[in-house]
Amino acid sequence: VAIGYHNLAVVQLKLQLPDLACKNSQNARRLARLCLSYSNRYIHVFQFTHEIAIADIKWELARKRAEELTAEQLQFIKDLSESLFSPSSEVEAAEA
Repeated sequence: VAIGYHNLAVVQLKLQLPDLACKNSQNARRLARLCLSYSNRYIHVFQFTHEIAIADIKWELARKRAEELTAEQLQFIKDLSESLFSPSSEVEAAEA
């Protein structure tokens, strides 16, 4: 399932949908960490794809002013920020 999320993220990057790609690459990383060992060879590939998706989002946001963003884009940014910077993420809690 993690590989499926990753492949979907790669397709979405190709289609220039970085917000959806970021969500799916994050799901791939989360599932891989929960179900596979950290030494699994796919973890680094999932991480690389996630970094590319975030870089695409940064580039897209740098081109726009806040007034030009849709409500859906603003909500996505809020959700992503909360999940990235939460003191106790779901992954860390499951590993403990």
